[in-house]
Amino acid sequence: MTEVEKEALRGLALRRLREMIANCQLAPGAWVTEKQLSDATGLGLTPVRSAMTTLRHDGFLIATPRVGYRVAPMTLADVADLFDVWAVVGRAIIERAVERATPEEVAEFQRAHDREAWAEHFPSGDADVTDWTYGIFSSIVGMAHSQRLTAIYDRYSVDLSRVLVIANRAGTEMGEALRAQDGNLLRSMRERNPQWAIEGFDIVTETVRRLALGVLQSAPGIADAPLRLS
Repeated sequence: MTEVEKEALRGLALRRLREMIANCQLAPGAWVTEKQLSDATGLGLTPVRSAMTTLRHDGFLIATPRVGYRVAPMTLADVADLFDVWAVVGRAIIERAVERATPEEVAEFQRAHDREAWAEHFPSGDADVTDWTYGIFSSIVGMAHSQRLTAIYDRYSVDLSRVLVIANRAGTEMGEALRAQDGNLLRSMRERNPQWAIEGFDIVTETVRRLALGVLQSAPGIADAPLRLS
């Protein structure tokens, strides 16, 4: 195997493990082994070990000598701190996206995220909307056309996704809040005025924060034990 092929496998292992942590397939606080992660990704131990080293450096895996590896837990303090940062960063991304998005990007965003698209994806209104929510904001980040804001978002995206999964376990309220504000977001994009989008962002962000903290508060010892999501 060439060095290029080895590097490609290391990159693939990292992407798969990050995704599994982001969607809580590897639950916060769960203990894992190299063999488990190799089996879960379908990749060999060497690229998985490399990916685990990167994830440890990024704070998503915790290594305990003579014990093993643990997915970083989500504590009340973690979530509160994350939302303190996100309240600033998310607003900045929205403002710049509204100002800098091209007409073609706005049109594509509207086609992808209007109410008809929502109804097509979630006709019952109570489906898991985590991927939908994450996809909406990923689109907004791209329209901001800012390398620095994109880098900040990439750094926090795994934890943001984990919080969305946790909040969605509380029921349909997160999806209902997002759907209620969808029109404000599209209106801001069309009229190049971030006011309505930021108002909607604040409402959805507060809803997710409250729901996630509620789930964590209902799980005793969450700082030291895996969060049971199923």
